[in-house]
Amino acid sequence: MSNTTVMSIKTDREIKAQAQNLAKKMGFPLGTLINAFLRQFIRDGAVSFSLKTEEKDLMTAQISSLNDIWSDKSNDAYNEL
Repeated sequence: MSNTTVMSIKTDREIKAQAQNLAKKMGFPLGTLINAFLRQFIRDGAVSFSLKTEEKDLMTAQISSLNDIWSDKSNDAYNEL
């Protein structure tokens, strides 16, 4: 029996598409990268990002998305922190 669960998150459609495309270029399914982030988050007890891409628009979109989440205290993601 598998020890996995489904997790549903809300994100901008374009962010998801860009993340899937970049993950594919790197040879990973997006879910694998998200799981790696979650494991690192649990292990370190901190949020850290390493942005290594020449696509500055992607970095700007990610930061903007995080700022939106952190500034909206009614957001479910904020309340779960």
